[in-house]
Amino acid sequence: MNSPFLNNFSRIFKANFPFLIPALLFWTFGTSWLLIDGKANVHLWFDVHHYPPFDIFFKYVTHMGDGLLLLAVIVLLFILKQKDKAWPLLVGYLSSTTLVQIVKNFLPQNSRPYIYFYHRELYRIQGVDLMADGSFPSGHSSIAFCLYFMLATMVKPWWQKTLLGLVAVSVCISRMYLNQHFFSDVIVGGMIGWLLMSIVLCLMAKSE
Repeated sequence: MNSPFLNNFSRIFKANFPFLIPALLFWTFGTSWLLIDGKANVHLWFDVHHYPPFDIFFKYVTHMGDGLLLLAVIVLLFILKQKDKAWPLLVGYLSSTTLVQIVKNFLPQNSRPYIYFYHRELYRIQGVDLMADGSFPSGHSSIAFCLYFMLATMVKPWWQKTLLGLVAVSVCISRMYLNQHFFSDVIVGGMIGWLLMSIVLCLMAKSE
């Protein structure tokens, strides 16, 4: 017996697979690297590979995963009378952010790199304040995958979907580059954002 939910999930997954190509490559590479070297060594690789152009680039790219940007997109969609897009994005944002915050607050010793590597001076970019707690999972990564996956469902060309996937991955990389998160934080954060946004789309499609 076919399940409407599974049918919707399969349809959304196949239609937006170009978005997931960068994500799947990023998640697979990151997981493999973590299993080989461990989160500390992986993060220290990012810490010692900083270059001025990248400092500027990632300093601003990271804001593409801000909650305020996502909320601004929701407001714009309502103004444009795209309620069928605005409501799923709002619900996806609230559900993924709630789950991320629950995990952050209940995990013991959930220190960010700045505290984890207390014995050494991490690279600091001017104008970027290093956070201390709530490292796992990454909220910016969750928001990025929630927002840009939703936007990917609104465009048709495969290259636009892939470009949006690259934007989401870039936000994840920025969180590590800025010494705000570990690789494991951004992998799980991104997965949460994408998965819950997908579930919300399936459920709301089922009710229509």
